[in-house]
Amino acid sequence: MKNLYRVKTALFALTMLVSMASRVDALDLLQAYEQARFYDAEYMTALSSYEAARLDLPLAQSANRPSLAAGLGLFYRDDTLNLEGRDKSQTDSQQGEVTVDLNQNLYSRDINYDIDSAEYAVIIAQLQLGIANQDLIARTVVIYLDVLAALDNEHLADLERTAIEQQLDLATQRLEVGLGTTTDQYDARGRFEAANAELIAAQNEVINAQQALEALMGQLFQASPRKEMETLDNDKVSWDLVAGDAWVDQALQRNLEYQIKQRQIDIQKIEIERSKAARVPRFGLVAGFRGADASETNVIPAGTNQNWLVGIQGSMPIYQGGSIKLRQNRAGHAYNAASYEAEQARRDADRLIRAARRGVETFRRQVQALKDTIVARKSAMEAKEEGFKAGVTTNLDVLNAQRDLFRSGRDYLRVSYDMVNAIVILERAAGELDGEDVVEINSWLK
Repeated sequence: MKNLYRVKTALFALTMLVSMASRVDALDLLQAYEQARFYDAEYMTALSSYEAARLDLPLAQSANRPSLAAGLGLFYRDDTLNLEGRDKSQTDSQQGEVTVDLNQNLYSRDINYDIDSAEYAVIIAQLQLGIANQDLIARTVVIYLDVLAALDNEHLADLERTAIEQQLDLATQRLEVGLGTTTDQYDARGRFEAANAELIAAQNEVINAQQALEALMGQLFQASPRKEMETLDNDKVSWDLVAGDAWVDQALQRNLEYQIKQRQIDIQKIEIERSKAARVPRFGLVAGFRGADASETNVIPAGTNQNWLVGIQGSMPIYQGGSIKLRQNRAGHAYNAASYEAEQARRDADRLIRAARRGVETFRRQVQALKDTIVARKSAMEAKEEGFKAGVTTNLDVLNAQRDLFRSGRDYLRVSYDMVNAIVILERAAGELDGEDVVEINSWLK
């Protein structure tokens, strides 16, 4: 019986402070992220939108290049001439026509504004793709760690049930030899049934978390996730917590949402300049050719007609129903709105960065405190077990000590995963979350 206690204690200590289990053929975090990049609908949508937006710039630039159009027509004509005092004259003819038109912009500020706006639009699309990638990384980390947390919780629930079952067996044996009480047996029985219910719930959590990861990757586990996945090694988790407002200001400038708002302000500035230049003339080079071939009629003999045209064409809007002034006013209001949105984005990012940095530090301190708590409660549980065998403490005292120890273990693991997620949130808020962070977090697994 004494050896049984030693086995239980050693098993728990090994589980809590070293690792949950040794896993082979691991599906690590980096593999999960790479798989999700090819399957996740949200990221693929953002990637396709970015590729589409990239075409806006060459599309706008194409307006400064020559345009050439050709036409071909075949016509049948039926002309009737009826003059007073004369016989009615009617002619039928066929006519073929070939046209070629060439246009080349020489000066148009609208086209230049379109090109400038398209350049900013491409930058915004690239930033939005970066946001989608950061969101994918954050979701992958959260979902992956959710599976690990569910597996660890299931394993702890199984260990706790085993420990309580052993305590129930001990209480039953002591009752049979007249050293225990029925109360001790009932307490242990109640705790055992409760632990069994918690294990069932933990097993269901594993299934739910596993399915969420499978949905993200578009790939089913070939075996149990406990055999395929790695787990977190707290001793490897490291992140240099940079202090000071200067770092916050730098991180704020890198925040992708805030950068998008800044580029939207730039676009509205272009629209203001466009509205001011609405009456600037436009000039273009035009060239054309018209060739016609008509059949003979009773009035006109058969023949061909060719016309060539080359010149410079200009136009300038003078009055457009008051729309020019309205566009100027609208552009001014749109610029103000973009400026207010950028300021709100700056405030939100500043608050998020500061809160995320405090969160990382808080979780780091909690991890260390809970690690120390586990050591203390493990010693307390062992003392209660020895006291129970000596008749100094009750079975309920031992059960409570076991409960407190396992709760500390769950809290320790939960906060460990929360700390990693907090680091991801901080990196994202600072605009620095990328594939290198996935590699680093993956190195924290074992």
